Amino acid sequence: MPKYVTIFGRKIPIKLCTKEQLDLIFKDAAGIWDPTTRTIYIDKNAPKKTQLYWLYHEMGHATKTFVGLDQILPAELQEIICQSYATLIEDVLSQKGIFK
Repeated sequence: MPKYVTIFGRKIPIKLCTKEQLDLIFKDAAGIWDPTTRTIYIDKNAPKKTQLYWLYHEMGHATKTFVGLDQILPAELQEIICQSYATLIEDVLSQKGIFK
């Protein structure tokens, strides 16, 4: 897991947390994009492949924040789009032999 990712030129920290720590930020989430702190939080006890998938999903949320789409898209649609991003990234990396 990287310590940070760069999205639109912004260095975004990635913090691995316990499920209990995540629940304090947002109940029942295994990955969280916090637009206030501009940090991505991921459940550290999940398998590595799952952590990476959630990271890709949360990166989708971050991109929406930076371009303002989070202000106009319904939450349900944002989740579908972010899930699509995560699956696309996973598929591309799998085809390159990177994500196994």
